[in-house]
Formats: sequence, C-alpha cells, structure tokens
Amino acid sequence: MLWKRYALVFGIGLIVANGYTFWPALAYANTWTSCPAIFGILSYDVKGAAQVVGSPLYSEMQLVMHPGSTAFETAIYQSDANNLTRLFQVYPTVGSVTQDLHQIDGFDGLTNPVPANQAGVTITFENKTFESIHVANLLYSIRVDNSSTDASYEIGGGPCWTGLVLTVGSFPYSGPLPIGRIQAIAVIINDGAAVIASTIACIALRLHLWRPKTSSTKNSATPSEVSSPSL
Repeated sequence: MLWKRYALVFGIGLIVANGYTFWPALAYANTWTSCPAIFGILSYDVKGAAQVVGSPLYSEMQLVMHPGSTAFETAIYQSDANNLTRLFQVYPTVGSVTQDLHQIDGFDGLTNPVPANQAGVTITFENKTFESIHVANLLYSIRVDNSSTDASYEIGGGPCWTGLVLTVGSFPYSGPLPIGRIQAIAVIINDGAAVIASTIACIALRLHLWRPKTSSTKNSATPSEVSSPSL
C-alpha cells in the first residue's frame, strides 16, 4: 500500500537526521570530564550584540556579533560561602587581553585553540565591581574585526560551569557543544529538514506511480494490393 511506502520514506529520513544530530552524544557518552569544584553561581549579562539567545532552544547563552561590531559582557559571580572581593582582588588585571579562543567544531562539538588575533576577536577585561563581598561583576569588551570570518567560540565556563558562546556571523550556532552536548534547536532544524526532504521524495514517488502508462503500439501499415488490368 502507498501509505506504507510513505511511512518508510519518512522513517528513513528521520533516522538519518537524528543519527547525524545525536552521534556526538553517543561518541562521547563515556568521556570523563574533570571539573574543578564549583564555589557559586555564574551568570552573564550581554549588551551591544546583534542577537542574544539561550534556553530552552540553545543549551548555552549565546551572543551573535557581526564583523566590525563591539559588545560588552558582564560575568556575574555569586557565592554565599566565599569572599569574592578577596578572590578577584588581583586577578584578572584591568586591561588584560584574552590571548587564545576555543573555536567550536560544528561537526563534533570539540574545541580547538585559536589565537585571538588570528580569529580577529579582541576580548579585553575592562572593570570589576562588587555589590557585596559575595557578588562580583567582571566586565569584558568584545570587539570583532571587519576581517573576521564566521565561527563560534566557547568563551564561558562550559561544560563544567555556565557556558557562553560567541558566534561571529548572522545566525546563532546550532551544532553540538563540547563533550557531545546536543542543542534542542539542532533536533528541530534537522528533523524539519528531514520532513521536508521526505515530503518531496513522497510527492515524486506518487507522481511516478500515478504516471499514465502508455503502451507503445506499432502501427503497421498494410500495403494495398494494386491489381493490374488484364490484357
């Protein structure tokens, strides 16, 4: 029956799409990540970016910046058990610049170190303020050169702590994150693409099956016999 064929096409499309989506999670399922002890809560406040996205569609907060733009990111640390004024008294130093960025591979989610000047991204520590001894605000400026190419970088504490992704380009990064973490937006996009492709394939299959079958008949012409007059 036709509906079984259509169901088979849709099933194959969804299997391929979800296999592509979830393979990093399966590949790194047994990967052990050594994380330092978390002493408090880390959150971010971003201003000046072209777009800021987050949960539930994106696993980490993400700022999208166009080449030639500048944004400001405030890392907000909160810890009831620690004196943050003492912890951040010396480090980081005002005016210090991040030397290396962790570029995310869009296929498997792994990060590769890239020199910040080579990526065309300058992250500078601007200032630190304290709301109390338990709340610290660290302000960073993020400048993207006009020559920067589209890429995504992990600039937060993920996967151990609250992550923050910087994407240079026009659209947020929807691929896998480090240690095989899958974003909900990736499932939606890939499954949507699979449904569209399967629908097109089903329409093509239906048109092929319903195509009128014309039998090629050879019209054989019988020569007329010409009777010659008898003499």
